[in-house]
Amino acid sequence: MVRYLILTSWIQNNRYNGIEEYYNIVRDASNTINDVELFGLYRPITEKWHWAYLIYTDDLEKWEDVEETIERNYLKKRDEITQKTTRIYIERVRNPKPKKLESLKYLEIELSVWEGIDKGVRQYFDTISEVFLENEDAWLMGQYYTASEKYNWAHIFMYKSLNDMIEMDFEFYKAMGRPPNQLFFVERLYKLYDLAKIDKK
Repeated sequence: MVRYLILTSWIQNNRYNGIEEYYNIVRDASNTINDVELFGLYRPITEKWHWAYLIYTDDLEKWEDVEETIERNYLKKRDEITQKTTRIYIERVRNPKPKKLESLKYLEIELSVWEGIDKGVRQYFDTISEVFLENEDAWLMGQYYTASEKYNWAHIFMYKSLNDMIEMDFEFYKAMGRPPNQLFFVERLYKLYDLAKIDKK
């Protein structure tokens, strides 16, 4: 069965205006459809977007249903959102979900271009997966094809802290080094946002 990760990012007129209401609509729309998992509300750290949410599903039509429900229920304030983009990642292989998923506050998406497209990429994934299995504060979620960007591959990680991210970068490069067929890569970083902070803004 094919599965997808879908990252939606957007900019608002005012970063915090109506964000709790909007995210609650996203959450409710996701919860009403089977086999749709919402990972949370994120603040992009390395991009200009104000907010992002990540959905995991086995069917793009289910994601479309979620989006249609969001549009319908947020109709009155739709003009608040000035820019929006969606990135779709098609799952090739996934690691088991950790027991302490709620403690993982940082999302990292590593996008890369490989010589020969897939030469050595499965070995890369298998090697770093072994390293991640030893750390409960980090999760290599999986390896994905990129359906909406120019990169060949996306490797998606979650971490408890930035220190854990730095530590794991060191550990898996120590285990493997930079893959010889990886021509270049970029990293995008997001932080899980606590909605309770919004009323302080």
